[in-house]
Formats: sequence, structure tokens, C-alpha cells
Amino acid sequence: MKTATKRSSLFNLIAFLGDIAVGLNIISIPLLAIKQNATPFVLGFIGFLASLIYLIFSPIFGTLSERKDPFYFTVAGTLLFAFAGIFILSFHTIPLIFLTMGIFGLATSMLWSPLEVWIARTTENLKLAVSYYNLSWCIGLSIGTLLSGYLFQLDWRFPFIALFLTCLLTTVILLLCPRVPPPSVVEGYGEEDGKTSPFVIVGWTANFIAWFTIGVLRYLFPKLAVGLGISPSTIGALNFLMGISIASSSYGIGYLPKLHYRLSFLTSIQLLMMIGFLIVYLTSSVPLFYLSFFLFGFSIGVAYFYSLFHSLESEEGQGKKSGIHESIVGAGGLLGPLTGGALAQKTDIRMPFILCIAVLLLGILVEIVYFRRASKR
Repeated sequence: MKTATKRSSLFNLIAFLGDIAVGLNIISIPLLAIKQNATPFVLGFIGFLASLIYLIFSPIFGTLSERKDPFYFTVAGTLLFAFAGIFILSFHTIPLIFLTMGIFGLATSMLWSPLEVWIARTTENLKLAVSYYNLSWCIGLSIGTLLSGYLFQLDWRFPFIALFLTCLLTTVILLLCPRVPPPSVVEGYGEEDGKTSPFVIVGWTANFIAWFTIGVLRYLFPKLAVGLGISPSTIGALNFLMGISIASSSYGIGYLPKLHYRLSFLTSIQLLMMIGFLIVYLTSSVPLFYLSFFLFGFSIGVAYFYSLFHSLESEEGQGKKSGIHESIVGAGGLLGPLTGGALAQKTDIRMPFILCIAVLLLGILVEIVYFRRASKR
């Protein structure tokens, strides 16, 4: 029991530190690009590029982690992430920011899917393991985004130096984790007779919607905020609140009985997210922005839990499904900034938030129709 607890604590610490690094990056890169006079389309393309690489390679590394020790992929990804943080200090023109974001996308695809397989392979209670994992990365992301805004306001180099040091510390902790060889025999549970639970597809759909919208927020809201005279530290604080909200919902659902098997709960939470986007579209009030970012985070946390838990629920194909789960994160993060950036370029900076409402409505409809049909089958 002590060994299992120690292993779980180390994994949660890795998730915490890894997303501090991600949080330091996702606020600083758009602000650095804005400093280089980037247009809304360029900002969207920056997010598109990182997400494209992440989308392509997450299923690959997830599948490989079932056959090989996940340790190698997680260490390599963390070191590559550290290298990208140092690279951007010397090379930060717009074309080289594109290159750096591609490196970030590859590095994170080597880290997250293998780490999730590693956790699922060693836990005795998947539901609670997913809750603690989500809590850890969400708090890390919240702290990273908060630090990023304040550090960038002091000196644009500081967030990337902090990112490099955080990745080095994460690598040291990975070296301390118990090595887990891939299982020789895989027996499924949670899915019978080769049938996939309808909640797998529903969770993936909700996850895509969540990360489509968060991609728009990460790369285009800073442009709106700067135009309204909102400081980098406030942008960081808004993202910090969203991260805490993600942590609260994705952690709390692990302790609530059977909510992760209720479609009505998921769709109700997604409707709250639509209210948040209406607030951002209609107002320029910072206090109301805080309310909307709380609603965003709450919905994203629930969607992410549905997607990850149901991807790992059956031992059969854990690596492949966790890779798809993470590639969906990349797909949403790819299409959100790209389409949102193009729309903002042709209309105005607030129109992408109406796009997010439309995507939410379409996604809820898809979830309901698919679930009803799959349940009948």
C-alpha cells in the first residue's frame, strides 16, 4: 500500500509540474507574438501548429507506451520541452515562434499519453486516480498561467527560464518513479464482447468541444484583453481561475457516484459554458470575465474527466484510446485557434466567441443523438 501511495504521489507531482510548464508557455507565447505585432490570424496559427503536432503524435506515443516502458517517452518529452523553453530566449521572431510551438507540441505528446497509460496500469482505483491526476495537472496549469502573466510583465524572458527549470525538476522526479514493464497479457474490463461504451465517444466529443473553445480563449482572448487595456497579470489571473475551476470539477466528479455515467449532467454543464461565452461577447467587464472563465473551467473539467476515464476504463487498448483522447485535445486546440483567428481577421475579435457557442450547440446535439442510438444497439 505504501509503495502504491508513493507511486501515485510521484505521478501526481509530475502532472502538477508538467502543467506548470505548459501554463508558463500558453500565456507567454501569445503575448510574445503580440509583442512582435502578430495579427489575430497569426495568433490562431500559432495555436494551430502546436495542436497539429500534438494531434498527430499523441496516438503514436500512446500506442507505443503499451509495448514499451512509458518511462522513456515521458523523460524524452520533458527534456525536449525544456530545450524549447531555452530556444525561444534566443530565437523569437514570428517564424521561429512557429517552430518552437511545433517542438512544444511534439514534447507534450511524448509526455501525457504515456503518463496516463502508466498511471492506469498501476492504480487500484481508476476513478480516484483520474480525479487526483486531473486535480494535479489543473492546479499546475493554474499556477503556471498565473505566474506567466506576472513574470512576463516583469520581463518577457522570465516565464521561459522558469519553464526550463520546471522541466528539469520534472525529469529528476521521473527518474525516481517505479519502472513499470508492459503487461504480457491484457484482459479487458468495463467493456464486454468487443462493444465500446457509448460514453467513450460521448466523452471524446465533449473533450473536443472543450479544447476547441479553450484554444480560442488562449490565443484570441489576450488580443481582446490587450485592446481593452487589461494587463498581462490580469490575463494570467483569469486563466488561473479557469484552471482552478477545471481542477474543482474534474476532481470532484471522482467522488460523486455515477455522475460520469449520466449524459444529462454533461450536457447541462456544457450549457453553462455557453453563458460564459455570451458574457465575453457582450461585455467588457473584468469582474464578469472572471465569472465566465469560472464557467469555462467547470465545463472543461467535466468533459476532460468523461473523456479520460472512459478511455482508460477498459484495459484493452488503453494506450491507443488515451492517445486518441489526447489527440482530441490537440484537434480541438488546432481547429479552435485556426478558425477563430480567421473569423476574427475577417470580422472582429469578438466573433470567435459566437463560433464557440455554435460549436457547443452542435456538439450537444451530436452527443444526444449518438448516445440514444448507441444505447438502443
